[in-house]
Amino acid sequence: MPAYLHMLDWQLRLKANNPLDKPTEYDAAVAWLKGRGKTAKTITDQDREEFIAYVFGQYYKIVSAAIRKYDPHHLYVGSRVHARDTQFSNVALWRVMGRYLDVISVNDYFVWGPDPQEDPRWESWSHKPILISEWYAKGRNVPDMGDTGGAGWIVKTQEDRGKYFHHYMLKCFESGNIVGSQYFTYMERKGSTLNNGLMNAACEPYTPFVDRVRAVNQQVYSLIDFFDHRKGN
Repeated sequence: MPAYLHMLDWQLRLKANNPLDKPTEYDAAVAWLKGRGKTAKTITDQDREEFIAYVFGQYYKIVSAAIRKYDPHHLYVGSRVHARDTQFSNVALWRVMGRYLDVISVNDYFVWGPDPQEDPRWESWSHKPILISEWYAKGRNVPDMGDTGGAGWIVKTQEDRGKYFHHYMLKCFESGNIVGSQYFTYMERKGSTLNNGLMNAACEPYTPFVDRVRAVNQQVYSLIDFFDHRKGN
């Protein structure tokens, strides 16, 4: 779901007198702003962030009720949090997600690894565990793959991709509140210029990378125990 800072401003710019350009979103934005004792001229960035939380809350309220009615035996992980500038530090949004979600899913890009300062704040704001729903590293040493797009971290070689995976997963284990991590992706698409898969489009593994992935995955529980013991848990 989009989480643009100026979502509130855009809703208020809809033409209120035109029945073809006056969806319920306009009415909701006007009512929400009036309830805060504000006008379009006195909006602050805090208002804009809290409006994002309001919009997401309305969505989660409806969807979570439907899922729990018809599929009560599965966890609801919501829509993936992905906007670092408007979502990652938005306290109101995390509190809303904590109210409606069982696990909060986060696409975590453009970082060396989970932030030991950021992740505990997410837990304190939401009181819910975190699932890292997307992250990856791209190597520069694969022919015909310029890695000019996508969002993943960029490294030089497949061995470096493995080191990045190793480091990232260790930070997940150390966090204590990250309950899962979904590396993106298993196999690259034919014609893709992004070297982000465990395997290429011909289903051939990037061996130096896969070897390090395997080494970490085979020690998941012992590594978690190590970090928990070090913290005295």
